[in-house]
Amino acid sequence: MGTSFRVIPAFVKEALMELFYERELEPSVICESAGTQAEDAAEMKRFYDGLFGSDKK
Repeated sequence: MGTSFRVIPAFVKEALMELFYERELEPSVICESAGTQAEDAAEMKRFYDGLFGSDKK
Protein backbone atom coordinates (compact mmCIF):
# COMPACT_ATOMS: atom_id res chain seq x y z
CA MET A 1 0.00 0.00 0.00
CA GLY A 2 1.42 3.38 -1.04
CA THR A 3 1.41 6.68 0.78
CA SER A 4 -0.90 9.38 -0.51
CA PHE A 5 0.88 12.55 -1.57
CA ARG A 6 -1.57 14.39 0.67
CA VAL A 7 -0.15 12.84 3.85
CA ILE A 8 3.50 13.61 3.09
CA PRO A 9 4.64 16.61 5.17
CA ALA A 10 4.89 19.90 3.26
CA PHE A 11 8.62 20.28 3.95
CA VAL A 12 9.29 16.93 2.25
CA LYS A 13 7.18 17.86 -0.81
CA GLU A 14 8.89 21.24 -1.03
CA ALA A 15 12.38 19.73 -0.78
CA LEU A 16 11.58 17.21 -3.52
CA MET A 17 10.14 19.86 -5.85
CA GLU A 18 13.12 22.16 -5.19
CA LEU A 19 15.52 19.38 -6.19
CA PHE A 20 13.58 18.79 -9.39
CA TYR A 21 13.74 22.49 -10.19
CA GLU A 22 17.35 23.17 -9.18
CA ARG A 23 18.66 20.19 -11.14
CA GLU A 24 16.41 20.99 -14.09
CA LEU A 25 14.83 17.56 -13.82
CA GLU A 26 11.57 16.69 -15.49
CA PRO A 27 10.83 13.34 -13.90
CA SER A 28 7.73 11.26 -14.24
CA VAL A 29 6.38 10.81 -10.74
CA ILE A 30 4.14 7.79 -10.38
CA CYS A 31 1.15 8.35 -8.12
CA GLU A 32 -0.23 4.97 -7.13
CA SER A 33 -2.47 5.85 -4.22
CA ALA A 34 -5.43 3.49 -4.21
CA GLY A 35 -8.29 5.32 -5.88
CA THR A 36 -6.72 8.79 -5.83
CA GLN A 37 -3.98 8.59 -8.46
CA ALA A 38 -5.33 11.41 -10.64
CA GLU A 39 -6.03 13.68 -7.68
CA ASP A 40 -2.57 13.07 -6.16
CA ALA A 41 -0.85 13.73 -9.49
CA ALA A 42 -2.80 16.97 -9.95
CA GLU A 43 -1.94 18.04 -6.40
CA MET A 44 1.75 17.40 -7.00
CA LYS A 45 1.64 19.51 -10.17
CA ARG A 46 -0.21 22.33 -8.38
CA PHE A 47 2.35 22.20 -5.57
CA TYR A 48 5.26 22.47 -8.03
CA ASP A 49 3.56 25.23 -10.02
CA GLY A 50 2.81 27.05 -6.77
CA LEU A 51 6.48 27.06 -5.86
CA PHE A 52 7.88 28.00 -9.26
CA GLY A 53 4.97 28.82 -11.55
CA SER A 54 5.72 28.30 -15.19
CA ASP A 55 9.21 29.82 -14.70
CA LYS A 56 11.74 27.59 -16.45
CA LYS A 57 15.48 28.07 -16.28
